[in-house]
Amino acid sequence: MQWTLNNTCNQSHYWSLDGHDRKAELRYNKEAHSIRLNAGDRRLFFMERTGLRQQRILLKTEYSVVIGESQFRNSESGHLVIDGEKFTFARENGTVRLFNRDQRLIAESFIQSGEPLDLYEFSALLFGLGKVNSEVIAA
Repeated sequence: MQWTLNNTCNQSHYWSLDGHDRKAELRYNKEAHSIRLNAGDRRLFFMERTGLRQQRILLKTEYSVVIGESQFRNSESGHLVIDGEKFTFARENGTVRLFNRDQRLIAESFIQSGEPLDLYEFSALLFGLGKVNSEVIAA
């Protein structure tokens, strides 16, 4: 699988997830820290940074309900919670790997971008990958 940056317009980056059974498109708005995920259904999410010592980014629905969180050990690894499912992630050389509680590889995705990603945009792609794969696991 691979996240590919297709277009940049104003403060929005348009991404598509290639090589997955389900087609997924993600629009990340840098100014609003929002994600519009189109993966079967269309959803709007907002991200909010919390914590002083440990970096955490909360994923909220358009109704401000927290449905996910990413917690970083460093900028390359940490934990991800989506819809009650807990995952571990690690990023190395542009490749993100997502593991379940048993440390079994659930998903692996290369992020193809011409510029370095900030913490919010990386979290947006991580949430998108986790959301798409948690729905596949649940089905």
